Amino acid sequence: MRGLPKPPEEQARPAAGKLQPVDNPAAGVQRQHAPAVLANQLLLADRWGQPCLAYNVFVRPGLVAAAALGALQARALRVQPSLLQVPKSALHIPGSGSAGDLAHITLFRYAGPLHDPASLLRWLAATQLSLHIGVSELLVIREQTFPSLDYQILHRLPLAPTCPAASP
Repeated sequence: MRGLPKPPEEQARPAAGKLQPVDNPAAGVQRQHAPAVLANQLLLADRWGQPCLAYNVFVRPGLVAAAALGALQARALRVQPSLLQVPKSALHIPGSGSAGDLAHITLFRYAGPLHDPASLLRWLAATQLSLHIGVSELLVIREQTFPSLDYQILHRLPLAPTCPAASP
């Protein structure tokens, strides 16, 4: 797989006492899922647009972050046009999908088998995305159409600013 980061066991080890650059945390996730994507063993979005009833807690990206994510989606669609694009209004970061500096946000779902899985993986490996998303509130929602294409905000939970400069 040309263009994908090497697995940890194939990477050069730093000499004793030398610092190793921090690996992109998303690279491990990409390596984990690459074999299934290459084999087109995908979880298809057969529930896309279907009625559902779910209750979730999440944060929505602000306008600037949503625009940056939308631009990333547009670039990915040029590589793989068969992907189902999550609309900007439905973009969210789930409370259980984050770990440390890595946050999960679903930008697409699979409508069917990919036309060129290797090119998508190469594009993902070459794409660096670091986006600061300030969080001022958590939303408790009732999802009515999967995946959050239609939802009702039940409660807004304001959060205290985390940056001293943002405090009054």
